[in-house]
Amino acid sequence: MEIYLTDDEYRTIKKALKRNLYHNLKKLDRRIDDANKRWSRIYKGAGDIVGFLMTAAGAITFMGGAACADSISTDHLNMWGFCMICSLLSIMAGAKILSWMRS
Repeated sequence: MEIYLTDDEYRTIKKALKRNLYHNLKKLDRRIDDANKRWSRIYKGAGDIVGFLMTAAGAITFMGGAACADSISTDHLNMWGFCMICSLLSIMAGAKILSWMRS
């Protein structure tokens, strides 16, 4: 069974198929962009939470260490110094994550 088309019918069908293809591609592109934006917001929100928690924990640890610095015995000064350095590093890393998520 063969179907014979005139040139006008063939061009009309070809235009319709092309238009439908472009429409579907644009629709797919919009969906991909929307998904990208959604995941970007989730990713940045999680980074903000992690950065805030790291900064807050480091600040609280540093303030607690500084407040009780006079009561630290000589035997525990190395550990106290290590905890203070770790709290400062936590503050710096948390601030870096926060600034990175905002850019």
